[in-house]
Amino acid sequence: MFRKHALIRKELMEMVRTSRLLIWIVFCAFFGIASPLTAYFMPDILSMVGATENIVINIGTITYGDALEQYTKNFSQIGTIVLILISMGSVAAEKADGSIQFLLVRPVGHVAIVGAKLATLAAMLLIGIAISAVAMGFYTWYLFPGFPVFPFVVSNIFLLLYFFTIGSVVIAISTMVDKPILAGVGALGIWLLSSLAGMVRTLGDFSFVKLVDQVVQTVEGFPFEWEPTAGALLLMCVTLPLGIMRFSRWEPTD
Repeated sequence: MFRKHALIRKELMEMVRTSRLLIWIVFCAFFGIASPLTAYFMPDILSMVGATENIVINIGTITYGDALEQYTKNFSQIGTIVLILISMGSVAAEKADGSIQFLLVRPVGHVAIVGAKLATLAAMLLIGIAISAVAMGFYTWYLFPGFPVFPFVVSNIFLLLYFFTIGSVVIAISTMVDKPILAGVGALGIWLLSSLAGMVRTLGDFSFVKLVDQVVQTVEGFPFEWEPTAGALLLMCVTLPLGIMRFSRWEPTD
C-alpha cells in the first residue's frame, strides 16, 4: 500500500513539474469559456466580415445547441491531440532516460506502475473537465435562456470516459515502445481507425468516439446508448493487458 501511494505521489509531482496538469487545465478552461462566447457572438462576427465584402450573411437564430455542438466537437477533437501529446511519453520517456529502471529494482511491479499512471491520468482529466463543465455551463446558462445546466454537467461523464479511454490507450502503447513519438503515432492511429469505424453501421455503434455524441443526447433528453461505453471498456481491456504483458518482458538495452 505504501508503494502504491508513493508511486501516485511521484506521478502527481511529475505531472506538476512537467506542466502537463497546467496545460490540460488551461486548455479545458479555454474551451469551456470560448465555446458559448463564440456561438453567441458568431452572428456579429459574420456580419462584420460580410460588411467588408458587401455580403449579407444570415445564419438564423443561435441557441445553446450551437454552443454545445462547438464544445463537444472542438473540445473532443483538439483535446485528443493535446492529450496524446502530453501523455505519449508516460512510460516510453522513462524507459529512454532510464528512470523507470530505478522503480523496477525496488522492486515495484509493472502493474503498479501502470496503475499509478492511470490513477493520476484520471485525476488530471477529472480536474480539467470539471473546470470546463462549470465554465461552459455558467456562460451558456447566462447567454442562452433555457439551457439545462444539470443534465449538461452530468453529460460530461461521457467526455471523461472518452478522454480516459484515449489516455489509457496512449499509456498502453507507451509501455510497448521505447520512443514517445511511436506511442503518439500509435494512439493517433487507433483514434482515427475508431473514428472511421464509427461510420460503419452496427459495428460503428461500438466505437468509443461516439461517447462525444452522448453528451448532446443526454442534454437533449435522449435515451442512453450503451454501445459506445462498451466499446471503450473493451478497447481498454484489450490494450492495457497487452501493454502490461509487453512491459513485463522489457529489459534495458544498457
